[in-house]
Amino acid sequence: MDPVATPSSAAPPSPRRGWRQALVALGLIVAGAGVSALMFSLRREPPRAARVETRTAVEVVSVVLADHPVLVPSQGLIAPVTETKAASEVAGRILAVSPDFVVGGRFREGDVLVEIDPSDFAAAVAQSEGAVAEAGLALVNEQARAEQARRDWARLEPGKKPGPLVLREPHVAAATARLAAAEAALEKARRDLDRTKIRAPYPGMVKAKRADLGDYVAPGTPLADLWRSDVFEVRLPVTVAEAAFIDLEGRPTAVLSDGRHEWPAPVVRTEGMVDPGTRTTALIARLEQPDPPPAPGLFVKARVTGRTLTGVASLPRRVLHGPDRVVIVDPAGTLRFRKVTVAWQESGTVHVNAGLQAGDRVVLTALAAVVEGMPVDVLDAAPSTAAPVTAPPSTAAPPTAVPSPAGPDRARPPAATPGPGA
Repeated sequence: MDPVATPSSAAPPSPRRGWRQALVALGLIVAGAGVSALMFSLRREPPRAARVETRTAVEVVSVVLADHPVLVPSQGLIAPVTETKAASEVAGRILAVSPDFVVGGRFREGDVLVEIDPSDFAAAVAQSEGAVAEAGLALVNEQARAEQARRDWARLEPGKKPGPLVLREPHVAAATARLAAAEAALEKARRDLDRTKIRAPYPGMVKAKRADLGDYVAPGTPLADLWRSDVFEVRLPVTVAEAAFIDLEGRPTAVLSDGRHEWPAPVVRTEGMVDPGTRTTALIARLEQPDPPPAPGLFVKARVTGRTLTGVASLPRRVLHGPDRVVIVDPAGTLRFRKVTVAWQESGTVHVNAGLQAGDRVVLTALAAVVEGMPVDVLDAAPSTAAPVTAPPSTAAPPTAVPSPAGPDRARPPAATPGPGA
């Protein structure tokens, strides 16, 4: 039997058809690339903004080196050098008082402040004068008798030496002693009489009154407390560091001020010790013959002349960054940190004696951030001054230490306006 032919389930793909599909896909890719290239070549370039370089505007001060005398600030109370507790030296009733014998009354040296009843003392003087006269008469009689005894002995016992009793030498010595005692008693009686008048030992004022007209006083009874008004002293506390700037051998001067008057007072000594609690020592300034005379207990501020700093730069305190750094603008116009040594500080001013040279430009503007090498625009270059700079008035409570009076600080300029391109 001839075999029967069975038909195939799928005919094989035609090679020609596969090549056709590949060519179509390649054409699509080439066409897409062409369209993309065409669109890219026809696109518009976006406008480019000009690059602007921003710089911070700063105010600077040009360094000037000069000599600066140090003025050490302090404060204290004016106190009299001498304070006396006047008391009676004799007993009696007060008969009269001076019109100036009141609290706050001023008197001159030798003025009679209080007068005690002198009657008994005047009587004692009279009695003493009588005793002196009698003792003088007795001495003259004894001297005459001694002379008569010498002549009698020479006539009766020629060539022999007489003894002391013959010449009445003990009698003469006793009479001489009685006369000296009577004269001493008279001197005491006169002193007691003079002590009935209480005189001022110096020019001054009455601090306290403890007796008045009609009071009976005994020896030692307090009459008044007196203050001397022509010589005063002021105790001026300063820190140990501030004391190092004061040359006591050069007799520095302290200028005292109560806000209305000023008195120059030389510093005569120091207390010579440091208070362990406050770490301060005290200078003593003496005020003699002040015009007008201050009231004892008056509070004063003081400026004590210290040593002179040579070749220092005086700058506003706000230029400091930390305790010992400032920011300068170098010749290229960029910021640089500079380490300095502050020799002295006053209210609103620092005096730098190392780290800066004449002509250096120190930045005054307060910057939020300082980057080494940052370019800046310089507004001006005002020269620094050796005069002390005072901070602007503040409503805050004043510090405990007395600020050193200084010249007015240069006004801080308004905030800088960025220049073009900032």
